[in-house]
Amino acid sequence: MVENSGDFNADAEQLAITGKSADDNLALNVAAHVRDAGLIQLDQVLSVYPIASDDMRTPSYEADDAADPAQGEATIAN
Repeated sequence: MVENSGDFNADAEQLAITGKSADDNLALNVAAHVRDAGLIQLDQVLSVYPIASDDMRTPSYEADDAADPAQGEATIAN
């Protein structure tokens, strides 16, 4: 992305990464990798609502299975 930033009219000096749900996990892992490998320094990492566990049997996961959090349908687990 840095090398090809000019193709996208992007500023390679201001880098951010984001995702939503499963894409969020990918974004967080990419952010950790580029940081740990010393490849680039991200300016922003936006984590909207990551799936922070691979356990898909939790009560909140099952209750919100069909909900779209972007539409305000999800419940908040205590």
